[in-house]
Amino acid sequence: MIKLSGKYLGAHVVHTALIIFWCGSMALFELSHLVCNKPLFEQGFILLPHLGTLAFSVGVGGEIIDIYSYLVSSAFHLICSGILGLGGVYHAIFGPERLESCVFDTASLLPHGKIDFV
Repeated sequence: MIKLSGKYLGAHVVHTALIIFWCGSMALFELSHLVCNKPLFEQGFILLPHLGTLAFSVGVGGEIIDIYSYLVSSAFHLICSGILGLGGVYHAIFGPERLESCVFDTASLLPHGKIDFV
C-alpha cells in the first residue's frame, strides 16, 4: 500500500471534492425549495438548519432574514470542490506513485542556502 501513496493521495483529494460538491449542491437545492413561511424542519431540510446554527443571516427567534450568505457559502463550496477535484485528478493521473520519490530541496528556498542554529 505504501508503494502507491501518491495515487492514494489523489483518490482521497477527489473523494473530499465529491463530499464538498454534495454540500454545495444540496444547499443550493434546499435554497431553491425554501418556503420562508414554514419552519425548516417541516420542509425536511438538513443543511440550512446547520448553516443557521452558525448565525448566518439569522434574526430574532431563529428566523432566516436573508439568504444571500447561504447562497455565497453554497457557491464557495462548489468552486472549492472543482479546484480540489482538479488537484485530485492531477495527483491520481500525473502525480508520482510514491511520495517518497519526490525530492524537494528546502535549502534552495532559504536566502543563504543553509540554516544557522547559532
